Amino acid sequence: MELDLRYQANLSHEFIDLFNEVSWSARTEYNQFITTASKPFKDEIDWWVESPASRNTYASSLFHYFCVAKFILKMIDNEYFNPVNAEKIIIVDSWALKGIIEEIFNNSNISNVIVDFRPKFNIRIKRLLRKYFYYELVFVKRLLQYCIARLSKKLEITQKLSNTIVLIDTFVSKPYLNHDRWYGSLWDHLDESQKSNVFFAPTIVNTSIKDFLLVYRSLRNSSRNNFIKDDFISIGDLVFAYTHKKRVKNLQIKQISLNGVDTSSLIIEDIEYFRDISSLIEALLTYRFIAGLADANIKIRLSIDWFEGHALDKAWNLGIKRFHEHTERMGYRAFFKSYPQYLCTYPIQIERDVGVLPDIFAVQGKDSIEDVKEFLPDLNVITIPAFKAEHVWEQDIEQSLSEMKQILVTLPVSIATSVMIVDTLINVYLNKKYDDSALIYVLKPHPTNRIKDITRRLKTSLPDAFIFTHQKSFPDLLRKSSILITEASSTCVEALACGVSVIIIENPHGITYDPLPENIPQELFRKTKTLDEINNAMFSFLNESESLKERKRLLSKQVREGYFEPVTKDGIVNFLRMN
Repeated sequence: MELDLRYQANLSHEFIDLFNEVSWSARTEYNQFITTASKPFKDEIDWWVESPASRNTYASSLFHYFCVAKFILKMIDNEYFNPVNAEKIIIVDSWALKGIIEEIFNNSNISNVIVDFRPKFNIRIKRLLRKYFYYELVFVKRLLQYCIARLSKKLEITQKLSNTIVLIDTFVSKPYLNHDRWYGSLWDHLDESQKSNVFFAPTIVNTSIKDFLLVYRSLRNSSRNNFIKDDFISIGDLVFAYTHKKRVKNLQIKQISLNGVDTSSLIIEDIEYFRDISSLIEALLTYRFIAGLADANIKIRLSIDWFEGHALDKAWNLGIKRFHEHTERMGYRAFFKSYPQYLCTYPIQIERDVGVLPDIFAVQGKDSIEDVKEFLPDLNVITIPAFKAEHVWEQDIEQSLSEMKQILVTLPVSIATSVMIVDTLINVYLNKKYDDSALIYVLKPHPTNRIKDITRRLKTSLPDAFIFTHQKSFPDLLRKSSILITEASSTCVEALACGVSVIIIENPHGITYDPLPENIPQELFRKTKTLDEINNAMFSFLNESESLKERKRLLSKQVREGYFEPVTKDGIVNFLRMN
């Protein structure tokens, strides 16, 4: 029997529940695993921008491999590998993990299991490219970006500021030049006095080389105050970012034991094959940009970090601490509730000790406070307005619970998961147990993904009732919908607050990134895995009684009040720490 434990492989139904159970219970131990690895490098910026220290489970396979090792130990406890005469094969795509599993079996006197190192061909090619070419390609692109930024510069002098400022970390891409996807209506609610002292520091993401000049010109001509990072860094800073690949080799990872087996090789391998080199280089340049602001004698009263716990967040906060020691650091955590396995969004003690965390966290509603404090119960957390989701207070819940037949499908960042969801819904549609010819499925890709990258991987063609939308405004789509379907997207909480029922399609072959808080009433959503479960959920939501609709209106209002603080003048003052 073969058991495929490769990263993003399809785990058989026989083991998926146990693997999810293990991944949930491994969260605290994994945090300690990273803490142990981090202690020798507490003062090293080169460590804190690396993959293991970020704990970003979307960008790295390290947590998956850690869970696989724990899963094997659990299966040994459950005597899965008995009797000894029944040979089994475990497939992995990590050489380090292969060695760890083999040592676990040796220590347990299990000899009837073959651990087969079998990475897919495309994975082998990508690893070779990352190891020998990809770093250079990413750096050259960033160098070109720097040159284009300099070409777009109008003046050679830095704007002189008479007061201390509020510096806000944000992002920008070509599709969002005129629409703030990250801070929503914040700027529109500031008065002229507040605007004069608020400056954004955008990181350009998901933008091709040919569009860099357009983006930079837009930023420089914007009505908002923007600091262009490239104006405050030099060629020397770019060299500093590039030579990280040499410096990181000097970080000697110490042994870390898991049930008597050294697992440090997983960290070494993760650093060697880390795929998100662009974020790593940008984090180092952000660190030097913060230093450049200090060199330009720009005084920062408050820094606001768009916090997801990534390498860039750690570099931002460490830079503020080291180069602007009197600046208050805030982390704006826009999640209503983070996915439990998205560990980088949950602060831990060593991150606070080192200074890569903000001093205070801001969340959009009182019911989000406990989530961010899971591993740091004494974390300083405040509630600020839900600028990014102000639309929930404008949505008519009565209309959402009416007879509208549009089904909105918000797809996650993972292309593979997006394809799985669309393929699943096509099967649901073709095998539905009810007749509703008016039903329309509107598919909204994640903003970082292209429609063609999803459609070309679908197993079957799209039925006429399925429409990919280019609409960027989620609120406009939501107003026309009665059901929202998703996997790992915070849009589901916004939908619930607007009276729109939610169907979560769980990953049937791996870890599910659950986006729903535990206190959401069961009447408002369904979690599904099979076609029958999705069909039943659809039928149930489309055929609700009037009494149930009335109860759901009341429950939706509770969600709205718990997770979405209204925008008020006092809330803005609290956010900008103007008390």
